[in-house]
Amino acid sequence: MLSVRNNRSIDVDKALRPFGDAAVRRLGVAKRLRGPYGRGVEAALKNTGLSQVVSSKLVFGENISQTAQFAYSGNADAAILALSLVLAPTMKDKGRYFVIAQQLYPPLRQAAVILKNSAHKSLAARFIELLKRPETRYFLMQYGFGAPENPR
Repeated sequence: MLSVRNNRSIDVDKALRPFGDAAVRRLGVAKRLRGPYGRGVEAALKNTGLSQVVSSKLVFGENISQTAQFAYSGNADAAILALSLVLAPTMKDKGRYFVIAQQLYPPLRQAAVILKNSAHKSLAARFIELLKRPETRYFLMQYGFGAPENPR
């Protein structure tokens, strides 16, 4: 999702078009190949034909959290962030956002597993059961996370 601070004049309702806007001199993104968000950004820019337009504007965060700091500190004019960060209580009133269409990037899948050699298998199993509860799934959805239909 494209996110900008409230005091910026960038129109987030124009989907990804603001990237080419002269008002966006620095666009914060997560470092490519470091994780799913960086790969998602790369795919969205490629699929919209904006890769070349913004290549000189990109400011790379080590991860999605650092990228959010760029956006809200003013070190980037706009950023592509995780919806969960934008909706977090500490950030939700600090900016505006536009959700990037999901067909522009590959799914960002999260997973939880219990390692065979874990010293805390029962605690890990309880945590995974907590994640499967309807109230937990509802809570996660409030922060932009989807939930599998049939969690194992």
